[in-house]
Amino acid sequence: MNHQDIIRAVESYIALDGRMVVIAADETYLGLLTSDISHPESICNPQGNYGSLHSTTSTQNPHSIYGGMHGLYSPYNPYCLQPPQLIANGQNAGVLSSNQNLPERHDISLIIGILLGARFSTKSTAEIVLDADNQSRATSAWLMSQTLHY
Repeated sequence: MNHQDIIRAVESYIALDGRMVVIAADETYLGLLTSDISHPESICNPQGNYGSLHSTTSTQNPHSIYGGMHGLYSPYNPYCLQPPQLIANGQNAGVLSSNQNLPERHDISLIIGILLGARFSTKSTAEIVLDADNQSRATSAWLMSQTLHY
């Protein structure tokens, strides 16, 4: 993937902000991918059912089956064989997964970083991509520490 492809992908995620939903392999609704941290269905809302560290339907809960490094249906589980689906504008856009062996895979941490970076930053798209990648790595490290109780 060249730089132009990466920029187009980032711009696509930004354009779809608030129009992407996450559906688990068991068909449980897991929330809305939006940078609106106050939206009740946002996976970025730490007080909401889909963004809370304690909700059983949150990908952000490191101890639920939908979150953490070991969750059966977690997009953060690098070995997950049944990750959640990303639905964009009503169309299946692939899976949300850190399992690099899966086709049509989107990195949930990277998408969250891009959306929040675009909403709350005055940086260029290229800078947002770098920040999102760094945030993705930090989120993965944090989830690992929560899962292993560091």
